[in-house]
Amino acid sequence: MNNNNDKLYLKAFNDGYILAKFNSHLINKLLESKIDSPYFDGLRDGNLEFVQQLKLSRLNELDKLDKDKSQNRDIER
Repeated sequence: MNNNNDKLYLKAFNDGYILAKFNSHLINKLLESKIDSPYFDGLRDGNLEFVQQLKLSRLNELDKLDKDKSQNRDIER
């Protein structure tokens, strides 16, 4: 990639992340198109990054709840 494509990809990555966070319906509609360009590659990757972070966050929340629940059981015994 050249410098302009890198900047375009980075902007699109950030745009994709923000759209995924605040307007997931819109980003999903946009990504239904099969356009192959640095901008759409960035949108896809930004969306994917947000989804992966969201899943990781939820998993961490579940782990914390499980630990809290286990600690409460130990206290009751």
